[in-house]
This record gives sequence, structure tokens and C-alpha cells, in this order.
Amino acid sequence: MKLSVLDGEGRPLLVVPIACGENYGDKRRAGDRRTPEGLFTVQEILDTSRWPVPAPATEAEAGAAAETAEAGSAEHAEAAKTGAAAEEAKAETAEAGKAPAGRTKRQKREKAAARPAPKAPCRSPYGPYFIRLLTPPHEGIGIHGTNDEASIGSRASAGCIRLHNDDLRRLLRYVRIGMPVFITPSERDEAANAADVGADKAE
Repeated sequence: MKLSVLDGEGRPLLVVPIACGENYGDKRRAGDRRTPEGLFTVQEILDTSRWPVPAPATEAEAGAAAETAEAGSAEHAEAAKTGAAAEEAKAETAEAGKAPAGRTKRQKREKAAARPAPKAPCRSPYGPYFIRLLTPPHEGIGIHGTNDEASIGSRASAGCIRLHNDDLRRLLRYVRIGMPVFITPSERDEAANAADVGADKAE
């Protein structure tokens, strides 16, 4: 239940918790609520702010929504990088702007008034971005954020991989179109796959 970004030597650059398919085993058909296993690639990085709210009812419909996005992959990738850079800049600005000892009450009030309003809760079930994966023969599978942060760490999705929204923004620093993505099974997934093979032979 982790997503890891590895460098060329196999060293971890980022490790974050995930949620994945509700049911165990490799995805076999649409609607089985399983996460596909294997070697895939990043196909698109999509800014979900372009999607209607409420967002598509199920993760499987994300592929169709992505097809109707107005901008191309390059623009979305640039938007994703810009969003991650903006988050970094905000953090640096906040650190640099800490009040020194002895600051007057008026200065503190002015600083408080200048602070941006807290971020509104995320309304999209995909969070701020949807990283679409090329997972033939299945469609609509991706790595994305969530409007249900409590689901992370559980088997809760229709097949996609969910992250905390802040972790998704951190991930975007590393993601490029065409990069490989390995989705590996747990022991329980392997047991479910073995059962599937046994059922197929029985048929």
C-alpha cells in the first residue's frame, strides 16, 4: 500500500501511502474493482479543474472525461509542474515570512490580514490532478488525489491508485509522459490470481 519513486540506481526519492482497488487480484474486466498489475507507462497528466463538478461518478469514467479535456498532454504536464512549483514557493515564502521577535501588534495584524484564505476542501474525487496510465486492455486507470483523505491506506478504489492530495503534488515533480510505472501485487493479490487461474482451468 505504498507508491515509491525510484532513481536510476533504485534508490527511493519519494515513498507515500496509497489506496487501491477494493478487490484483490489483477484486473480482469471493467467494473471488477481491481487494480491492474504489471508494467505500464504514464500517458497523460490532466488538471482536473477542467473537469465538470461533480467529477465523473466512478474512476472508470475518468478516461472518457480525459478524452474531452480541451488542452493537450504537454499543456497539462506543464500545468502540473507549475502547480508543484507554486506549492514549493508558497512553503518557502511562509518560512521566510515568520515574524521576528519584537514585532508590533499592528505588524502582526497586517501580516495576518495578508495571509491567503485556507484552501477549500477538495470537491473532486480525483483531487487536483489525474495521471492517466496506459494499461491495455483496460482504460480509465490512473494515479490521482481524492476528496476522501481517510480512504488512503485502504482497499477503497474502483481500480485506480489514490494518494493524499499533497502527496500527489509532490509526486508531480518526478512524473513525465512515457515514464514506466510498475504495479506489483501483495500476497493476497497473488492468492486471488492463483484462484482465478484454478477457476479458469476448472471451466
